[in-house]
Amino acid sequence: MAAAIDAISEDVLRNIIARLPATSFASAACVSRSFNLVCERFLCRPKLASACSFIPSLQVVNKVLSEPIRPHFAIASVIGYYCYEDGLEVAHQLITRALGTHVPVITDRPSGVIGTDAFSDDFQEDESDAIMLLVGYLPGLKVATIPLLKQIQEPETVMIDEFVTDIREFSTSVSRCNSPAAIIMLSNYYKGIKDVTEKLDHAMSPKTVIVGNTSCRFRFTNDGRFGTSAAVALVFAVDRNKPPGNIKIYIFGYIYKHWFIKKTQKSTSNC
Repeated sequence: MAAAIDAISEDVLRNIIARLPATSFASAACVSRSFNLVCERFLCRPKLASACSFIPSLQVVNKVLSEPIRPHFAIASVIGYYCYEDGLEVAHQLITRALGTHVPVITDRPSGVIGTDAFSDDFQEDESDAIMLLVGYLPGLKVATIPLLKQIQEPETVMIDEFVTDIREFSTSVSRCNSPAAIIMLSNYYKGIKDVTEKLDHAMSPKTVIVGNTSCRFRFTNDGRFGTSAAVALVFAVDRNKPPGNIKIYIFGYIYKHWFIKKTQKSTSNC
C-alpha cells in the first residue's frame, strides 16, 4: 500500500491536497514521506483565511477550515448575541475547541463588522449580529498571547513593566532578539492605554509593527480569571530555526492628512 502511494506523481498529490479541508490536510501530512513533503511545499508561504457571517452562527469556523491551512493564530470578532459576557465566552470556547488549545486565539467585541458574507456573498456592514474569523499561518514566525495584568483591588494599577518584559523575553527565547516582528494589542483599559503604548514604543525596535484596538472587550487563549487582564498582545516573533526565506510585516491602508487652516480677520480703519 505504501509503495502504491509513493508511486503517485507529485502533481497528482498537489491536486488532491489542494482540495482537502484543514483537518484532512493535517492527516495527509502523516500518510507517508512523499505526502509530507508535498504538504510542506504546498504551505511554504504565509496564508490568511477568513470568513464573515451576519447571522449568529459559528459556521465561519467550518468555512475557514474548509481549505488547507495550519492555524498559527486566530482572531475572532463578534457582535450581537455573542457580545454579551457569557456569549463572548461561549463563542471563544467553541472557536478554541475547533482550532485546538495549542492555537493562540483572541476573541473580541468591536464596534462593528464589515465584509462579504461567507454564505450569501453579500457585502454588508453590521453593528448588531455578525461574526468574523481570521486564521493565519506564518511559517518562520512563532505566535503567543501575552496579557497586560491589572490589580483588581484599589488602587487599580496595571503592570506595564512586567508586560513589556514578558514580550521581550518571549521574543528573545524565540529569535534571540528582544523586539518581536509585530504586536497586535487589544485593550479595555482606554484611560491608561496611552502610557502602555508609549512604553512599548520606547522599549521596542522601530521595526516592530504595533497595531490594535484600544477599547474593546476580549477573551484570549490561556486567559485566567476574567477581569485580571487590562489588555492582551498577540506577539509575532521570528523563529531562529525558521525555514529559508524572510517574512516582513508591513502596515497598509488608507492615508489621512490633516490640514490646519487658520482664519484671520482683516482689520479696517477709517482715517
